[in-house]
Amino acid sequence: MSINLRRGAVLLLTIIIISSLTLFGMSLVNLTLSRISSVDLEIEKVKALYLAEAGIAESLYELKKGIDPGQDGIGVIKSAKFGDGTFEVTYNPAMFTFTAVGRVNKTERAVQLKCVGG
Repeated sequence: MSINLRRGAVLLLTIIIISSLTLFGMSLVNLTLSRISSVDLEIEKVKALYLAEAGIAESLYELKKGIDPGQDGIGVIKSAKFGDGTFEVTYNPAMFTFTAVGRVNKTERAVQLKCVGG
């Protein structure tokens, strides 16, 4: 084998190895970005759930104290900003049911509380 042929083979092998490593690196970067996006979405879901729960707590507080600071009906909260998002609560006094929706960016979580018993 001539020296030029060996150099060509080594160059081709080097190009194949560098291309393989580049593809592997790009795959790792893509996987990492996908995981980060997934974690961010999960964090928004948890925050939205906590906001909905905070809305129900606020609504129950209004009922307990007999106050209506928003002038929207005791136990009803039209829209309230809290932390990174908002929540709203509807209250059905006939069924003693609270429905709250928490929102963070475009993520929503809903919680419903039905009180029973005496």
